[in-house]
Amino acid sequence: MTKTESKELKIFELTNKNDGEKRFLVGVNQMDCCRQLGGKIDDYFIVEQKPSYRHGNKEGKELLVRIPCQVCPFQYAECIKPPEAECVSRPLSPDLQEYLKQTCKSHLCIYVGQSLTKQDYFVQQKWCPMEQAIVELAHRG
Repeated sequence: MTKTESKELKIFELTNKNDGEKRFLVGVNQMDCCRQLGGKIDDYFIVEQKPSYRHGNKEGKELLVRIPCQVCPFQYAECIKPPEAECVSRPLSPDLQEYLKQTCKSHLCIYVGQSLTKQDYFVQQKWCPMEQAIVELAHRG
């Protein structure tokens, strides 16, 4: 086992001081995340994402963190639609009655993910286990 494998991974929110761009990265510490972006620690505002614990599993506590997600415009839920696919529940009719009928069918969308609270929906973040968050953030690049 190397030194980096034995250290605990954390999730950090990095905001570029120059342009305000936000990124979520997984790393051992703040310096590690800055190196991943190719910058210095002075170039970013860095906030460590504090985990929360959920009880109820057989193993005991489960470590949860908040990560950004895409939200559905018609439901309080995460949208898991692939980028190349079109929204199947988006109303397209210019007629108001037909538009309302199509909007009512939005609960049948096949791309609806995890349900979100109103607060999580408006900040576009979801709670997920630490392991899943690391995998999702690694795939986003």
